[in-house]
Amino acid sequence: METYMKNQPIINIGMIGHVADGKSTITKCLTGVKTQKHSDEQKRNITIKLGYANAKIGKCNSCEDYYKSFSSDTKQLLCDLCNEEMTLVNHCSFVDSPGHHMLMQTMINGTSVMDYTILVESFENQTIPAPQTRDHLIITDRTNIPNAVVCMNKVDLVDLTTAKKAIENLKTFLKSTGGKQSPLIPVSASFNINMDVLTKIIANLKVPERDISAPLKMFVIRSFNVNHPGIDIKNLKGGVLGGSIVSGKIKVGQKVKIFPGFIKKKSEMSNNTLWTYTPLNCTVRSINSEKTSLTEAICGGLIGVQLDIDPALTTDDKMVGQIVVSEKLQNSDVYDAIEVKVDFIPEFKKDDVLKKKDIVVISVNSNNVNGEIMRIKNDIYRIELDKPLYLDHSDKMTVSKKVADNINIMGIGTFVKGIPAELY
Repeated sequence: METYMKNQPIINIGMIGHVADGKSTITKCLTGVKTQKHSDEQKRNITIKLGYANAKIGKCNSCEDYYKSFSSDTKQLLCDLCNEEMTLVNHCSFVDSPGHHMLMQTMINGTSVMDYTILVESFENQTIPAPQTRDHLIITDRTNIPNAVVCMNKVDLVDLTTAKKAIENLKTFLKSTGGKQSPLIPVSASFNINMDVLTKIIANLKVPERDISAPLKMFVIRSFNVNHPGIDIKNLKGGVLGGSIVSGKIKVGQKVKIFPGFIKKKSEMSNNTLWTYTPLNCTVRSINSEKTSLTEAICGGLIGVQLDIDPALTTDDKMVGQIVVSEKLQNSDVYDAIEVKVDFIPEFKKDDVLKKKDIVVISVNSNNVNGEIMRIKNDIYRIELDKPLYLDHSDKMTVSKKVADNINIMGIGTFVKGIPAELY
């Protein structure tokens, strides 16, 4: 594991919390990378798409209990206190989630690759916890993602009395959540206040057990066309998938399949929308962890994988939600319709119910797929999907209800069985 850690992140940490509370600023402070790269994000200074950035964490062997973060491509980790070389103790990817309530589904997509979360709340919020702070923590609780630490940001902007009251209010809320045991630290990312404390906590996070001998499975959370307009066709590069390996490993030159791949409606008949799908067979051309080129990558951390496929397929996140597996995989679990048992979340459900003909959103494995409830029997909901889904029987999913332009989260679904889509 130490050999891999030198070159790629081995752990994924989700940055969660309300809009404009400082998730992206803290991420930049730790990694040196501004995750808001989309033009609209830069104009509005908020995260819209999932952002990602990597950091190495070093521990000084001479200074007492001192840790520091570095950009992922740093070769020599030098202590800024004594100038001695530090020991690499962790290498992390940060998944920067949007905090706006209209982008909740994007945040849920990101949970598919998170090992831990860092909850960020601002001392300046009028109500504590802020609405999306509450919602993000409830979702990650229910999807069994442990919270590593709670950061109360912008401590430089409030007086001591206001700060104490805000901390008290947040601690009261955390008592009923998975964050009740999490350390809570006041920080200012803008002025680097207590960022060394945060770095120490990250350095000591336990790496989840990984089975790199298992069959390859990678969730795609971003996809790109890296070619510039006007590029010579001889220099054209294949499409790039950004995501995280959840089992096995991937190598340059390896043959892989992408599920479901190409999808096509078989029937336009009312209440009988059936699909065909064709997996994409392709070859891995290159693997990158930010600027670091890899020959192979293992579970944990966010990577970019260039394939020998038309880059038009990967432009503007067109392949988000696809699953990359080993070429040797023969059996596929791709479904037109699914049956789901829903564990409702009281904090979200309120007086709302799920009824026949309701339109719902199924969020699973970095996918958000609309569907219509066709039947309810013994608390099991049969849902006909707007596009086919690749699922394992162990997969958990978030079930939300579409009401006008809003999406109300209802609960966590357990996959019972499905109606297979047709392999074309």
